[in-house]
Amino acid sequence: MNVAFRGQFLVSGKRIQNRPLKIYKYLYDLITANSSHWLHRDLRSFFFKSTPDNPIFGHTVERIWTILFKCYKPDLYDRCTRRQCACFDES
Repeated sequence: MNVAFRGQFLVSGKRIQNRPLKIYKYLYDLITANSSHWLHRDLRSFFFKSTPDNPIFGHTVERIWTILFKCYKPDLYDRCTRRQCACFDES
């Protein structure tokens, strides 16, 4: 199961464990990168300055949980009601 809303998410332990640990380590390294890391030198953003305290990549990660946990198939939206739309694991 996966539910994502504004950077907050709820996901089953099964889905978390199905992803390789190296993915989580890589994301952690990027989110906690120091100020000299290339990630904070992205010149494409004129309105937002990426810093270790508020990394622009962190905002990106907030939006990819459904992809990371493989809950992005269009048919999910057709199968669920408006109030209960989420990615459910089959038992």
